[in-house]
Amino acid sequence: ASGNLTSTDIWEYYNGATWVTATSAPSSTNNITISAGHTIALQGNFTVGTGKTLTVAGTINLAGNVISGGGSFVLNSAASLKLGNNVSIAAAITTTTSTLNAAANYFYDGTVAQHTGGLPASTVSTSTANGSQNYTTTLTGNITVSNPEGVTMNQSIKLNTPGTLTVKSTGKLLFGDGNVASGTIASNTY
Repeated sequence: ASGNLTSTDIWEYYNGATWVTATSAPSSTNNITISAGHTIALQGNFTVGTGKTLTVAGTINLAGNVISGGGSFVLNSAASLKLGNNVSIAAAITTTTSTLNAAANYFYDGTVAQHTGGLPASTVSTSTANGSQNYTTTLTGNITVSNPEGVTMNQSIKLNTPGTLTVKSTGKLLFGDGNVASGTIASNTY
């Protein structure tokens, strides 16, 4: 089922023999899986407890909230992460362990300035000339930008087939060098 994380009527749990309707929404003491085809929206920050895992095979809409804690966050291949008003994935997912699949889908859909920090498969190199850090990411998933305030690429991003970069007509992609993709160009898929 789809809905808000805190809704009790959309969750089930496995009792060792079968799936049964949950009597309460999951908490930091539970392992949680959002199944493929389902969308869950956060209505507040969520903590994943130590030794517990939040696994997304469907869609999670952070709606500007943060997932934190001593546990793990896993975004599977073909799953979707919608940031809302988080400035970056790195700021939105702060669990002790996070596994972000390069073949997942990433939506920069906020109304605050955002950047690409925290995308999966990032490699960091430090310039010997000035000490600046350069990030490079290779994805086979998709990135969608619909943020009117703009998303700044603070790393080189290579999209392998079948991945796409889509800048919606409402979005703006800033390349870090002052160049912008928006307006007429933005409705295309690159």
